Amino acid sequence: MPTLTTADGLALQLREWPCTYARGTVLIVHGLGEHIGRYAQVAAQLLRCGRNVVGYDQRGHGESEGARGGLNWPDDLLRDLAIVIDAVRVRHPG
Repeated sequence: MPTLTTADGLALQLREWPCTYARGTVLIVHGLGEHIGRYAQVAAQLLRCGRNVVGYDQRGHGESEGARGGLNWPDDLLRDLAIVIDAVRVRHPG
């Protein structure tokens, strides 16, 4: 699976469910204490609806780097999300 690097150097694990004839792309952002793998059934349903699906493990969750069980600065999550959104727009334009 591909990774993205945060502003402070952590690797975020991406998960993609590509649709051959997609009519758009959905980005799933999981909650705290979760990981993107828990959303595989949601992604499967979105694929059936003709959507690419992209998700990622937030810092400190799942297969991404970062301290487990804590969050020093909530703004880090927003900065990470901005990096992910930019990458998704490049990978799935339109």
